[in-house]
Amino acid sequence: MRGQRKLSVLLTLVVFGCSVAALAAGGTSARVWTAATGPTITASNHEGQRKINGALDGYTNGDVFTYAEGDTIAFRFALAADGAASGNFQVRFTTNDPSGCLFFLGDSFSLGSIDNNSGVSPTVTLVSTATDADETVVTLHADFSDAGSATINYTLTLSLNAGDCSGSSQHSRLANAPSDGGDFGNIGAQNVPVPANKVLVLPNITVNKLVDRGNGSFVPAFAGEYCFTLDSATTQCTDVNGSTVFQNVSPDGNHTITESQNAGFTFDHGTTTASWPFHR
Repeated sequence: MRGQRKLSVLLTLVVFGCSVAALAAGGTSARVWTAATGPTITASNHEGQRKINGALDGYTNGDVFTYAEGDTIAFRFALAADGAASGNFQVRFTTNDPSGCLFFLGDSFSLGSIDNNSGVSPTVTLVSTATDADETVVTLHADFSDAGSATINYTLTLSLNAGDCSGSSQHSRLANAPSDGGDFGNIGAQNVPVPANKVLVLPNITVNKLVDRGNGSFVPAFAGEYCFTLDSATTQCTDVNGSTVFQNVSPDGNHTITESQNAGFTFDHGTTTASWPFHR
């Protein structure tokens, strides 16, 4: 399954009227993880939830798909300790994609439920949020009062332009904290891919308003002369070109656009032009 390009739906509405309108070389330092000597916290089974044909599916550590722009994606991982232990660790996810677009919203990390598997569950608290190159880095603190294990749930939200990113390197991953790691063992590779080329792109609907001002010739409406309402919710008025664009329209299916009624005008006709979605 691959992503979709923007669906562009063009509506032309016409009225008739008489007046209508690794260590570094050269002596520099590198961060080296050191094994804990007492009770150890392990992080494992980092997974994301897939979505198939619009319905939520199971969790996987492989590619997560097929979400639409603006969707929220659920992730989970397991923490376990063999005794009382604590320390910091990180969730790192693609925000400022190298292709120049915004992928996950940087402030969208939301810690969810902590579901007990055995023994005691840890408390997990937010320490900080920062940016490192193309990733947002969320540092968390885990504290076990005794041995136990639990599944930690969290969510991230795709930007409304996530499908415009290129490639397939986008992700969310777990990592050791560079400081105050405490009793955490080596987290290793805990990367869950969320490829941009498998994100569904939301469509735009463009409305062009043409008016006959009494001479039999249809010309674009003036700025603000006509307004249109999408699905009885969002209202936008014509710009200087007699147009307005409803961006990132969802959900899939039929939508209704209602035109404002101006005194002295009679609706003449309307046309639609649709460029249907196709896979990259």
